[in-house]
Amino acid sequence: MFAYVHYLDDGLKDSVNVKDIKHFGPKSTTDFSSTHTYWIHRKGRFATGQILFMKETSEEIEQFLATGKRIRVPKLLDKIPPANKTSERKEAKENATAQRSSIEEGKQTFLMDILKKRQALKRKQQQCQHHSKTRREKNLVDNEISSESEDELIPKSKYNELDKRYKLLSRKYQEAIAEGKELRKLNVELQTCLVAKILCGSNTSPTSIPDLPVTTGSNTSPVPIPDIPVTSESSPTKEKRKNLQTAVENSSAVVTYQNSEQILENQEVDIGEGVLIHSEKWKKIQANLKDSLFVKELAVCIWGTSTLANRSLEGKSCPTTKSDPRPPLTPHKYRAIKGCFQKWLEGKSLEEAELKARTGKVGRYLTEKIQDINKKIKSKK
Repeated sequence: MFAYVHYLDDGLKDSVNVKDIKHFGPKSTTDFSSTHTYWIHRKGRFATGQILFMKETSEEIEQFLATGKRIRVPKLLDKIPPANKTSERKEAKENATAQRSSIEEGKQTFLMDILKKRQALKRKQQQCQHHSKTRREKNLVDNEISSESEDELIPKSKYNELDKRYKLLSRKYQEAIAEGKELRKLNVELQTCLVAKILCGSNTSPTSIPDLPVTTGSNTSPVPIPDIPVTSESSPTKEKRKNLQTAVENSSAVVTYQNSEQILENQEVDIGEGVLIHSEKWKKIQANLKDSLFVKELAVCIWGTSTLANRSLEGKSCPTTKSDPRPPLTPHKYRAIKGCFQKWLEGKSLEEAELKARTGKVGRYLTEKIQDINKKIKSKK
């Protein structure tokens, strides 16, 4: 257990282990008297002080102090502490000298260990240099042997087989390229036929359509489009012919871009719990330097001033005005604000105690914003 102590000599406060308090063996965290003085071991001597409160661990004491609550120092009933015997003072001095001697011995052993390690490293380096020289000599001999026998490693029969396979694969590759070109031509011709049929009417037959420009990759061979024979039921006008010509000229572009679609970027950002915010507003909120401005601007962006004016933090009635309780803020949005605020603070590399203390002020900032909005509304009226 640990105790939060108030020293009477200089008025300082500190957390101390219960074992450092003389003649004190509590059974629980409440088994003490804040109005009595105790002898407390402090920097090799005993000092007088009083216990303000106790916790199981020192971390719990830090968390309690981080809340910011005021700690009351009660008046002492026995201002004169029990007499400290001279034997105890001698024991304290002996303990201090023993600690100093142990520290000096530790330093000496540490230095001796460093010297031993350095000597061992020097020995290893000398051995490694010797081995590296022998390895270099061996590698040079192996390279000379391999350079002399490179021609004898691959026999001529295997070389001839590999050469034949290479020639066969190159032929197949060229044939595949030629087939691909032919397929492209046929694909473009078929597309032009379909475009002409759609523009001229459903009664025209594909045989009546003339030769049209064919595009194969980057090479184009445009051919002038003559008049297309049309039946009595459908008579294409000049506009239809122009549309046909432009469609045929842009047929390659249609083929290349028929599967491409432009994806619009989403202008909203999910900040957590399914809450969406405009990306530009979210960037402005993150650029704030004060904690209160970050929380307040984020609340206005999520709920708006009109809804915040008619809400409260937990849905409780005000004890001073005794008015009807207003509906509380939506829980998942409140959780989203807490999570965003915590992540924003984590980016500033704070200590754990300070981070917990600052994240616990979210509710206070929200209530202040609601009060400010209501004050502005009342002043306008």
